[in-house]
Amino acid sequence: MRISGISHRLPAFSGRKILYTDFDKTYFPFVRSEITQSNSEAFKNMYLPFIDFKNSQGDDFELNITTGRSGNDYSHTQNLIQKAGCAYCYPNKVVSSNGANVFKFQDGTLKCISPKENSKAQGAVESIMKSISDLDKDIAVVECRINGDKATYQEYSSEGKLDKIKPEKYISIARDGKYNAEIVVSKKMDFDMVGSLVRQQVKENNLPFSVEQYENAIYTKGYEYASGEKTEVDANVIFLKYSPNGKQTDKFDIIKQEVKELQRKGEPDDYVIVAGDGFNDEKMLNPLNYIDGDKDIENPETLAKLSKLPLRAIVCGDDPALDNLRTLSKELGAKGVEIIKIAPDSKTDFIKAIKEFEGDI
Repeated sequence: MRISGISHRLPAFSGRKILYTDFDKTYFPFVRSEITQSNSEAFKNMYLPFIDFKNSQGDDFELNITTGRSGNDYSHTQNLIQKAGCAYCYPNKVVSSNGANVFKFQDGTLKCISPKENSKAQGAVESIMKSISDLDKDIAVVECRINGDKATYQEYSSEGKLDKIKPEKYISIARDGKYNAEIVVSKKMDFDMVGSLVRQQVKENNLPFSVEQYENAIYTKGYEYASGEKTEVDANVIFLKYSPNGKQTDKFDIIKQEVKELQRKGEPDDYVIVAGDGFNDEKMLNPLNYIDGDKDIENPETLAKLSKLPLRAIVCGDDPALDNLRTLSKELGAKGVEIIKIAPDSKTDFIKAIKEFEGDI
């Protein structure tokens, strides 16, 4: 289609593809209870096409996962898949906690490759933990890989560690990568006072962290012990997030930088694919966020920018929060800029959408 004498039809791409896909409900449209040998057929149907496609592309296809989970939580899920003997296409990288860390999949394990060493951040978590424990000699400090139940996380869990000592007052710390930490504070402690102490420590020592405090956080479990009884509760949580120069790293920032690098190199056949299913993926999925200036798609200049953008988006699932992108997909498609594909069922439509961008279907 031509508008104002300018063609906006996208060229056929055949170069390097860099896929950044959300994990839960997108690249992993299962729940943990489905990771069983008896469910291996469903995993084969999902991941064998990815394996075949990745192998066919050689070094020209990079698979990167983005997730709100910590690196430990993602690693635990991947280990369960391995133990169950289910098919799975392993990523090149994992962007954890929505951008807090980047891990490289190497020699069968995840190795943190960012952020760079920071002298102020080193030892800061330990110092903060000591300042909390100094409030009361009866406070137990427990380190674990995931603040959660032992039935789900086994040796990774905080519950397993806490069950051994059954403390009335405790702080349980789960690290994510080099610097980030999730701290569960026992309900027997003054949560607001602990939060104030942490923020004071960060401010007085000019530490490169932001502090987030959540009471009764429904996604993190804590455990209370009294008279030999244990109760599972929605935990009181403090997040220490590495924030150099006062800004947290976001998955969108990482992806946008990748897109800019492709633009700088000027390789017309290379592009980034982004895929997601929920409202927290909208920013990275919306192509308009990757261009400067006017965002009006009725403007030929906007369409020209989008047609040259080394980015493709796949909107998965049926979350109404992404209806704006489904509408945008139709509107841009009608103008010859087929930059957004819709994949209602991740298990069957996700890899098909990637191949459609390649012109294989």
